[in-house]
Amino acid sequence: MVKVIIDKEKIRDMLFMCGIEQMEIMASLFR
Repeated sequence: MVKVIIDKEKIRDMLFMCGIEQMEIMASLFR
């Protein structure tokens, strides 16, 4: 049960980091 919660946190962190990378890529394209 605890492992699932940790995995969810990891997935959320990974998605958050990917989102930041995507935004940086978009920003560099529009610059």
